[in-house]
Amino acid sequence: MTDTPRPVPVEIGPDGRTRARVTMTPSSNTQRVSIEVPPDQAIPIVFVPGIMGSPLLATGENAQVMGEDNRWAWFPDDALGWVAGMTRWKSYSRLTPAERKRLLSPADTRALSTPEDADRETV
Repeated sequence: MTDTPRPVPVEIGPDGRTRARVTMTPSSNTQRVSIEVPPDQAIPIVFVPGIMGSPLLATGENAQVMGEDNRWAWFPDDALGWVAGMTRWKSYSRLTPAERKRLLSPADTRALSTPEDADRETV
């Protein structure tokens, strides 16, 4: 018996299934075959450059979640103050899961788009 398996070419059929064709051999041929099958599921990863580290503005009702005079939904540049709570606003780490969900609602949150959006004292 041969130790190295014989690779068999694989193709993806029109129905999306993996197909390989193997022929019968005499019983004296004991060489194994190797069929590599690609994964049948994939986990999509979406990367949007610039958004993950960008400050996000809270608009609508969610602007009041962090406090009366706060308009930030996400402000990673001030991790010690804004996230940890060493600021005049309510701390992000002290929000309940429901408050975080409301604060980061995609419908009521947007990235900075103009220089006028920036709070000059904070940014």
